Amino acid sequence: MIYHLLQVITDNLQLDLKNEIPNDDDHWGLIPIIDPTKITLPHLILYPNKLQVNHPLQQLSHSSTQPDPPAPLTITQEFQQDFVIELYDKTPSDLEKRASLVIGGLLTNHDSLIKRYNTTDIQANYQTNQISTRHHLRQFQFHAGIPTYASNVLGLQLNFTALGHLSMSRSVPDSQNIIQTINISTK
Repeated sequence: MIYHLLQVITDNLQLDLKNEIPNDDDHWGLIPIIDPTKITLPHLILYPNKLQVNHPLQQLSHSSTQPDPPAPLTITQEFQQDFVIELYDKTPSDLEKRASLVIGGLLTNHDSLIKRYNTTDIQANYQTNQISTRHHLRQFQFHAGIPTYASNVLGLQLNFTALGHLSMSRSVPDSQNIIQTINISTK
């Protein structure tokens, strides 16, 4: 639900931290690191985590044997999705400094990041023939920083939650009536 938000955050952090973390693939990532000993320090990774829908959809049931004619349907559900920013660095003071700058950069740019996500050019709007979905974010919140240590590599996992709503629509296809019957005979 928030992949585009993570792209916006990455762009923003790369500008804010250009003097702290080199702007190349050796120092930035969008997937969790399995072995922190094989990365170039300092390193910053953003990735989505747990997704929750606050009110599950109710199942619709019909008691009659005749199906009701299909009708357009729109449902809006509140959702929250966690995302993680992992930082790895050489010293505790460098790790603390960069973590502080990341948190400060995100929280002081909160409104502009949300506004940028919710604009039509990057907002998550998906559509098939009959189904369309639209994601809209209200806010994101910082929750905790959890230290990690793996093979003498210092890390800090910053946990955030994005809150928003998902609008889902199903349209009714045009009627499928027979226009004309043509008999084809073979000789």
